[in-house]
Amino acid sequence: RIIPNARLSKLTYSGSHISGFEYLHEGQQKFARFDRYFLCTGAFESFRILINSNLTANPSVSFSDHLSKNMFVVKNSTRIGDDDFAFRVKGSSLITKRIVGEIDNVSFYMNPKFNTRFPFFQNLKALLFRKEWSPALIKSIIIDLPAFVKFTWSVLVRKKIFVYRNEWDIDIDIENPSPESRITLSGNPDIFGEKALDLEFVTDKKVVEIYEKIRLIIKEYLDKHNVNYEETDDEIHVTKCEDTYHPYGMLNGIKSIDEFFDLFDNMLVVNTGILPRAGGINTAAAVFPLIEEYFSRLDSMGSNKFTAGQQRLK
Repeated sequence: RIIPNARLSKLTYSGSHISGFEYLHEGQQKFARFDRYFLCTGAFESFRILINSNLTANPSVSFSDHLSKNMFVVKNSTRIGDDDFAFRVKGSSLITKRIVGEIDNVSFYMNPKFNTRFPFFQNLKALLFRKEWSPALIKSIIIDLPAFVKFTWSVLVRKKIFVYRNEWDIDIDIENPSPESRITLSGNPDIFGEKALDLEFVTDKKVVEIYEKIRLIIKEYLDKHNVNYEETDDEIHVTKCEDTYHPYGMLNGIKSIDEFFDLFDNMLVVNTGILPRAGGINTAAAVFPLIEEYFSRLDSMGSNKFTAGQQRLK
């Protein structure tokens, strides 16, 4: 049952047992009670609810996230040695290739980025969505139409991403090793009148040194295969892209999977924030095995069968 335009306020509990939750709906405070709960509202929102419910040991929670830096612009083929880094199209998915490594116990990956300087899409968005119009804008769209046709042909027929002007970027994403970043409840309410979050993101001092070590590794790799490239001096920034923004490290006190499953006897917290680090490319995918393990444990105790029986009776 989906309740739209609602805002979960807090969970109620007795010890490690969740007895229900309070939520706001149509200006009224309401209460709901179920046998089992899944808190999967994203890392920040999930922990806002836990903090607001006094279900964390402290009034704040530490976290970290990826940092990203553009380091090279490659000016020829997407093929480097025996590896082709061009994204392939399979159905509605992109098949990508990355280089993954680790420096000083900090994971990193080489992130190829294509068409960042392809103006056609930016201009089209400006025209259609922001209602911007000028002769120069229309002229630019017309000039880039042949490249757009090539892009469409490459994706639909060749099943391979088109690379504008045969030029692409190499970004390096790393784990931020600092444990100093924190989230706390804010004094500022949201539109529901609930406490929002204050975020403090701290970059570790050794990040610059780590990036320099990675730069030398990638540079050696490019030189070995005679790649035509330029080094960039882009600043280090917190990744805001939807597909890579995955906070982690919010359960620093948890030392084992058993401790994690024993946090609550009838609720599973599911988001990237529960991971101790983000060593892989797709952090969210690392949570899926935990969900499978959780249901396997329920099944071994017969809880799944009990729930299924209830549903059949209804």
